[in-house]
Amino acid sequence: MPSKSKTYDDSSDESGDLNTSNYLNPTENDEVQTEEHKDNIDKYADDFAGKNDVNDEDNENQLYQPMPQPKTKRVKPSKRRYTQKKRFMFKKTTSKQLQFNCKKFLKYFASENNVYGIYHDIYDTTYGEISIDSISNIFNNIDYDKTDVLYDLGSGRGQFIYYCNFVYNLSTVGIEIINERYNVAKNIGIKIKLQKNKLSDEISIFKNKANNQSITFILDDFNNVDFSDGTIFYLCNTIWGDDTTNKILQKIIDESDNLKHIIITTNTKTPPDNIFLDKIIRCSFSWSENSKVYIYSVN
Repeated sequence: MPSKSKTYDDSSDESGDLNTSNYLNPTENDEVQTEEHKDNIDKYADDFAGKNDVNDEDNENQLYQPMPQPKTKRVKPSKRRYTQKKRFMFKKTTSKQLQFNCKKFLKYFASENNVYGIYHDIYDTTYGEISIDSISNIFNNIDYDKTDVLYDLGSGRGQFIYYCNFVYNLSTVGIEIINERYNVAKNIGIKIKLQKNKLSDEISIFKNKANNQSITFILDDFNNVDFSDGTIFYLCNTIWGDDTTNKILQKIIDESDNLKHIIITTNTKTPPDNIFLDKIIRCSFSWSENSKVYIYSVN
C-alpha cells in the first residue's frame, strides 16, 4: 500500500553516497513560510514590549470601556415594625411598643397654676389632683372599651380628662363650676392644637384626630348636667360629705343608660342600692401619697 507521507529521492549520486539534499535543504516554499513565521513572532514581541502602540483614542476607549452593569430593581422601604400607629403624645420605645410621653404631656400643665385658692359661694372647691400613675392603677381595675364615655365631676384644668382620652382612647367629659379653671382647661386644649368646636361660652368640645374621640368641657353645676351618655364616672369627693355624694350617685344611677363604674375618693356610709363596692385600691394625690379609692360597679 503506497505511503501518504512525503517521499524523498533516496537515489545515490555518482560517488555512491546517499543524496540528502532534498530533505536537508529547505525548499523555496518552506523558506517563505519560515520568514512569515519569524515576522509574526517579531510583531508579537514588539506588541508585548509596547513598540507598536499608537495614539488611537477609539481603540484605547474600547479597551478600557467598563463592563455594563445590570439594572437593579428599587427596593421598597420596609414597613414600620411596630404594630400600633404612632399617635399624638406617644413616642416609639421598641419595635412593637409605643409609650405615652408623660414628660411632654405634663409640660402643658406646669405653667397653668392659677387654679388654686379659688372658692365658690356654695360649694367647697379646694383643688387637688390625682397622679398619673394612679390613673393607670384605676384603669387596671375596671372594665372599659372605646365605646365608653368617661365623666370627671370637678375636672379642674383637665389633666385627668386629657390623659384618659390620649392613653385609653375614651371620649371624656369634664364638668367644672369654677370659670377660671374651665378656661385653663380650654387653653391647654388650644396649646395642644386639638381640633376645637366651641358650642357656647359654657361648652367646648375638642376632637382628638389620633383616636377620633372627643374631649368636652362643661362650665356648670353637676346637678344641671345630663349624665345619660356616661358609662364611667370619676368623683373626687374628698370634701363633699355624705349627703352631696349620695345625691350625685343617685343622679348618675337614674340618668346613665349604660352605667359600668363609679370611682370615688371617699367612701359613703349609705351607698345607693343599685351599685356595690367592687374594689378598694391605693392611689396617690396632690394631698396624699397613699389614699384609698373606691370602685363601685352596677348590680
